[in-house]
Amino acid sequence: MKLKTLLLSALFALNISVYPLYAEVKVTPVNNREYLPALLNLINTAKKEIYISQYLFNNDITTSKIKTALKNAYERKVTIKILFENSVYDNADSFRELSFFGIETKMDTKFKKTHQKLVIADNQVLFGSTNFSKSSIDNNNETNILLSGADIAGYFRDYFDKLWQNSNVTIKPETEELNGITILHGKKYQEVILNEIQNARKEVFVIMYNMKHYPGENNNNVNALINALAEAKNNGVQVKILLEKSGFDKELNKTNEETAAYLKQKGVNVKFDSIKTITHSKLIIIDNKTVISSSNWTLTAIKHSREISAVLPDPEISMKYKEYFNSLWNKY
Repeated sequence: MKLKTLLLSALFALNISVYPLYAEVKVTPVNNREYLPALLNLINTAKKEIYISQYLFNNDITTSKIKTALKNAYERKVTIKILFENSVYDNADSFRELSFFGIETKMDTKFKKTHQKLVIADNQVLFGSTNFSKSSIDNNNETNILLSGADIAGYFRDYFDKLWQNSNVTIKPETEELNGITILHGKKYQEVILNEIQNARKEVFVIMYNMKHYPGENNNNVNALINALAEAKNNGVQVKILLEKSGFDKELNKTNEETAAYLKQKGVNVKFDSIKTITHSKLIIIDNKTVISSSNWTLTAIKHSREISAVLPDPEISMKYKEYFNSLWNKY
């Protein structure tokens, strides 16, 4: 109890709002520039263990702060395990540096992309859209969630342990409800999110880095989500979509522009961010529920990649993320 009080006090000191979702878990939205202070606080206060599964762990001036904190934790005798995505070339330097220092590191299987961004430190879990890179941490629009509680942390420790033993395995079940929060990984994401959109009564707000419509494939999983947005609009639900407009990725722009054109034909309100900013978030707000995720709306992400998502059914948290959404919507 004393440790939990100290950790929550530290979060308040960082000016991050903490919401008591239920008695057993605390929920803290962690967006944009809030991420690095929250992450470093987790690492610096860890007493027993730190487990990380990260798609991108770049080697730059910002991530050097993370590596320094991890090395300090290792010297405090904290157990540290880091699972890297095999296909990302930029992970190599951080992998070698931390391995050489003595920290346990692994590359995941080459047969499955590990796109999640997951940090477990004692009884706290941080995940969402932020990669370990200067761009993601210092500049991008990103959304994450920090969950504090023994049951939640225990679930994710078990999940991580299974990946550590075999990162090619499909972990079952692919959805779990803990303390009122629905945790999603694997193909269940599409099924659950589709159901939530179809049952929306008032509003659906989405921020998505990559949303790909597939013409002529009406029955595929991503098109079902996109068509559900249009159907919600037809049913009187307020639907707003904010997509990434890249300053360097022409293929991403083509994908998002084609999807935007399709949705606009259906009457859905779609905006793009500025090319000066990367909007890497994967945020969905459906009435009083919030979805925090690492998953883009592409077939690769939904059917093949390893992603982590959570559905949070709390009006206070939803209001916090609506404020975040509106700040970007009004800006662009």
